[in-house]
Amino acid sequence: MSLVAPLAHVQVLEAVDGLRRRSLIERGQRAGSFTLQSVVLEYVTTRLIATASEEIQQGRLSLLIQHGLERAQATEYVRQAQQRLLLAPLLARLESAYQGRAEVEGELCSLLDQLRGWPQQSQGYGPANLVALLRLLRGHLRGLDLSRPALRGVSLQGVELQDATLAGA
Repeated sequence: MSLVAPLAHVQVLEAVDGLRRRSLIERGQRAGSFTLQSVVLEYVTTRLIATASEEIQQGRLSLLIQHGLERAQATEYVRQAQQRLLLAPLLARLESAYQGRAEVEGELCSLLDQLRGWPQQSQGYGPANLVALLRLLRGHLRGLDLSRPALRGVSLQGVELQDATLAGA
């Protein structure tokens, strides 16, 4: 299932060409691939973490609904990089904004509860991102109520889930 409306090939090629002309991307090692310049990647990552943190603190999740921070379909080393570069810094930022880990966990669970009431097609990657943050924060998902959200792209392989509720997820 794709959560992003597909673009016409012409639009994609024009966008890629424009980014390359502005030196924001460069050709990758494989044919037909592109990579971001490291300074651009660092800037985008920093903005993503800051915006996601602000949204969580304000009880809004538009960015976390639109973008998956950790993808279950990715290889293990890519998932570990996503955790190290996105999830861990986001958690660190949240822990400094709140009064410790327990408060962060409470806020993440509250947002997950909020998403349960939404239609599944509107939840996007929100529940998966919140579950990924909770898993990294707690080291497990034991005893959590994970019922009814749309868990798109969440990796639960090897995660301790004793007494967790997944009904309707």
